[in-house]
Amino acid sequence: MTNTIFITGIHGTGKTTLGNKVSEQLSYSFDSASNIIKRMTEINWDSEKKVDNIDKNQNTLIDGIKHFYSNNETILLDGHFTLLDKKKQITKLPTQTFENLNIKLIIVCIANPQTILMRLAKRDMNNNIALDTIAEFQEAEINHAKFIAKYLGIPIIFFETEKEQPINFIINQINGGIKL
Repeated sequence: MTNTIFITGIHGTGKTTLGNKVSEQLSYSFDSASNIIKRMTEINWDSEKKVDNIDKNQNTLIDGIKHFYSNNETILLDGHFTLLDKKKQITKLPTQTFENLNIKLIIVCIANPQTILMRLAKRDMNNNIALDTIAEFQEAEINHAKFIAKYLGIPIIFFETEKEQPINFIINQINGGIKL
């Protein structure tokens, strides 16, 4: 089964930027959960990042990884532990999803909520999410990431994307600090 290094954080925290940098240095395949689900189902999400059929999408993600990455030993996956549903309610993704992903390391990207709001407005032309919702969403993401890491007995790293931290620590963790 493919090993997964799970790069998480709410929308606009810098997961894709970090994933691309780590992928480039380690030559691991990098993809996002949303991209895999889209390729499997042709679903597209609105700019407000609200999601329908959350449970069904998680099953599709597992199937998609098996389909697209069965020949890979390790992949980097950009994804979430929580999502906003259609009513803008924060929803924790089921523990079983993360058990089935064979996660070996969690990297949580975090940023100041004001920075996240500006990034979302620039990237998605979306400023319909309130600052307090972003802060609450990020806190829920961090807390659920900690819970899943403890539940699975795997390491977790917090990466502050605004500080432009060198990624050497993450590379060293992957190369020697975790069992893949």
